[in-house]
Order: sequence, then structure tokens, then C-alpha cells
Amino acid sequence: MAKYALVDGNGIVSNMVEWDGLSEWRPNDGLQVVQSDEAGVGWMYEGGVFSPPVVQEVQLTLAQARQMQLGHLQGYCQAAITAGFSSCALGEENRYGSQLTDQNNLLSALHGAEGQAASWTTPLWCSNGERWAFHPHSAGQLAQLNGDWLAYRSGLQTKYAELVALIQTATSVVQVQTVIWQ
Repeated sequence: MAKYALVDGNGIVSNMVEWDGLSEWRPNDGLQVVQSDEAGVGWMYEGGVFSPPVVQEVQLTLAQARQMQLGHLQGYCQAAITAGFSSCALGEENRYGSQLTDQNNLLSALHGAEGQAASWTTPLWCSNGERWAFHPHSAGQLAQLNGDWLAYRSGLQTKYAELVALIQTATSVVQVQTVIWQ
């Protein structure tokens, strides 16, 4: 079996096929069949010679590069914010979820704690590194947990704001593309 290029009326290879050259087969009307072991779809065929397609580099404007990089950074910041955080609100370090549901649960627990007796608790999910459990939290522990959450989130948002400022003041596409989330 040999490889054949199916060349359209504009001299562009539209498909490649394997054919023994003998069996009865014809391409669709308007296509020329030319044997080639090197050509590929998108190649040009002119004067009996195949040539690869010309790939043009996309040149971004500074505004396009900024918009693209800002989108990347926003995604990384959001992923970091929702990846969870640590707190010692229960006396030892525990890991807490920070997906939107987790954030809403913490906010509800904080509101529920207002005006409650010192013995009042409400459970929240956390992990000691080995397993997740639904642990009770007092109003004071919730306040510390919320403080730790705010510090974590604010730190990430500050990092994002600093990177945004670098992108906004960059004077070239290369400078913009060097601003990354680490």
C-alpha cells in the first residue's frame, strides 16, 4: 500500500489515503490523486512538488497579551482561594475547605454564633491531615477560623493585585508574559 495525497482545485492537500494503486477506487470529483510519502493534510501541491503549509506566528498586541495573562492569573488566584486553608482554631492545625459551599457554611456558622451562650457549638468539616471529620466549633473558635480564612484569602488577593499591577505597567508583550502565578 502506498500513500496518496488528495489535492483539491486550489492545490491544497485535503486528505491522505492508503491505496494499492490497482483496486477500483476514485476520489470525489475535483480531487487529484498524487502519490506521496511525505505530504500531509494542508500541504501545497504546485508544479509537481509538495511543500508544507506556511505557519505564521501569531503576534499578540500588548492589550491582547495583558488580557490573556490577566485571565490566567485570575484563574490561578481563584483556584488557590478554593483549594482550602489551614487554621489552629481548634488548638492544633487543621485543614478547612474553601469552596463556595464551605465559605457559605462558615459565614452561616458565624452568624449563628452571634448572641449564643458560651457552651454553644456548631460543627464544621476539617481535616487533621489524616482524615476529615465534622468537629464542633465554639463562637470563639469560629471567630479565629474566620480570621484565618480572611488572612489567607486576603494574602492571595494581595498577590493577585500586585501581579495585575505588574501586567498593567508592562511595556512589552514579553514583559507581560513573564508575570506568572507562583
